[in-house]
Amino acid sequence: MKSTMNYFPHGISDQDLESRCIASICRAPLGMRRAGEDRARHAYDPELVSIGPFHHGNPALKLMEEHKSHVISRGLERINRSRLLEASMNQEGAITMDSLVQAIEGLEPRARVCYSEAFDIHSEKFRHMMVLDGLFIIEVFDRFRESNGGISWDEAETDLIFRSRWMLPVLMLDLIKLENQLPFFILEKLFDLTHTGNNSFSHTFTYLALYFYASFNPSMPKKCLTYHDSKGIVHLLELFHSVYKPNVNRCPRYDRRRSIGSIRDIRLADIKFKRGQTSNMLNIIYDQTGQAVLEIPQLLIDYSTGPLLRNLVALEQSTRSVNPYFTSYVIFFAELVNSPQDVEILRRGNVIVSLIGNDEEVATLLSNIRKEVILFERECYLSSVRGDISDRMGSVWHQVRGRLKLILLDPFGKYVALLITIAALYLTIIQTVFTVLQYV
Repeated sequence: MKSTMNYFPHGISDQDLESRCIASICRAPLGMRRAGEDRARHAYDPELVSIGPFHHGNPALKLMEEHKSHVISRGLERINRSRLLEASMNQEGAITMDSLVQAIEGLEPRARVCYSEAFDIHSEKFRHMMVLDGLFIIEVFDRFRESNGGISWDEAETDLIFRSRWMLPVLMLDLIKLENQLPFFILEKLFDLTHTGNNSFSHTFTYLALYFYASFNPSMPKKCLTYHDSKGIVHLLELFHSVYKPNVNRCPRYDRRRSIGSIRDIRLADIKFKRGQTSNMLNIIYDQTGQAVLEIPQLLIDYSTGPLLRNLVALEQSTRSVNPYFTSYVIFFAELVNSPQDVEILRRGNVIVSLIGNDEEVATLLSNIRKEVILFERECYLSSVRGDISDRMGSVWHQVRGRLKLILLDPFGKYVALLITIAALYLTIIQTVFTVLQYV
């Protein structure tokens, strides 16, 4: 690719160029793209709409690229009508694409260095792309909120995105993919330019985005809609990532890493498991006061689970500016589930709810997500949980006790245990009789 130096109206400093090595918007790690089944390799590519320069001009996304202008035209018309009614704005004060492209001119150098690659795109065309894609996102979020997460029949008849049931959920996934991002400060700037002075609108862009994603993700903590600090957020994927924070009450253990085995192995160590009551999927709790219990929040596996987890992990693998919570989670879960039998156990316990197929497909999905993923033990928020479980599994007493319990819980095992008890009682009686006869 050519240098972008000639396209910057105000130039760019050496410090900005050096920042490309830690650029916030980059491609998914090559190893993660290569790992797993064919469909996993495309989890990082947009299926419906291109946002930003990485997939700009992809002919497969031409339909939505043409529809963006229609969405934005309606959005600007609505915004200007509202501003005219509330502020007696004259025609010269209307917000247009050209005025917005001009308004973000000073942000272009900063926007360009957010990307890990230099793009041979002329300055004005680059800013037009930023505005077009940014306004499209804002308008989709705006209309979704106004309809309270639904859509009227009249609007559905005239809008491509809301007309079908499949398009909006797919669009949701596209807008959260690592390679399909705009700098967050561009989105906030465009939002301020189009919504400042609109007294009928009291929400922030952060609220709009979180409202949109909370409607599609049951595991998303709803308290983030009350207040969520977006300071320092670099793009929508990181915003989504930031609302998930596990409750960690103990310092991580930095001891030698040991495998905890699958859910079947854990049960053999007299450890029960149950569905956690929290909506935050990261809050995995191990309680060994009394009966050892592993609490795992319910994991809903549907069309979005694979792409969401893969992009969240890809983000964590690409930068140290976010904590590797999801990397820790998928590695831990992949250890628990390494066969269809493990999935069946968790499914029967209502920990896993699958809408994608059979247990083997779920096991394969979880196994493939963790491939080509790197995590240092000191960064794993679940290291203490893993260490405590590993310690218990190393206890012979708990192994014997756990195996006996499983035998007794099994219907066939109960009959075996009853026969063994009867045989033991019979032998005890015979031994007692012979002992008495010795003294007769």
